[in-house]
Amino acid sequence: MLNWNSIDTVLLDMDGTLLDLAFDNLFWVKIVPEAYMQTHAVSLEEMQKTVLPHFEEKRHSLDWYSIDYWSKYLKLDLPALKIQYQEHIDYLPMAEFFLEKLRKNEHRAIIITNADPIAFMIKNAKTGVGDLVDEVISSHDLGYPKEHQNFWKALEERIDFDKSRSLFVDDSPQVLLSAHTYGMAHIAAITHPDTSREGSAFTDETALTSLPESIHLVKSVLDLLTT
Repeated sequence: MLNWNSIDTVLLDMDGTLLDLAFDNLFWVKIVPEAYMQTHAVSLEEMQKTVLPHFEEKRHSLDWYSIDYWSKYLKLDLPALKIQYQEHIDYLPMAEFFLEKLRKNEHRAIIITNADPIAFMIKNAKTGVGDLVDEVISSHDLGYPKEHQNFWKALEERIDFDKSRSLFVDDSPQVLLSAHTYGMAHIAAITHPDTSREGSAFTDETALTSLPESIHLVKSVLDLLTT
């Protein structure tokens, strides 16, 4: 059980933790492939054969999360596409309430996200999520994705926080394990990051259930208020 009296700082992922991952899944699974096929006049099979291996090669790297990198590689204006479909960007249920509760209880809330600054800017313009926390830090600013231990070392140099009195919340098993290896005292895994489906294209449910017992499994950040 979480003891909020022993927590000063709450480090929060953005996509799939505060914001609904339904947008990202729609964007990368449907919108981008359709735009690529139309722009380059290729079939789905041709696209999968040429593009998917490169995506897998870049998984869990900074490039994997870079809008600029994929815009150049795919020869598509991905920021413009995101803005075109921005009506699908939204909070997860009660995430705003959770952030307001943290502020009311004087807990420091910091977003630490693998999303690059361009993606954050677009989502923040739609939701104002950055206004509800004390600070926003992108892994692109630190030079390493959250999956890498060097990310946490760089984070220590960037902000003053005590990992023994901090809570970290994310929906990625790989990132959660990285935080556990780093020694974060309180960790919570979001098990339902996408309201449009039971699971998620970016969340391995089997991996979630095999996480260390010290990591809380919660459906949403709202559940953290009652654990």
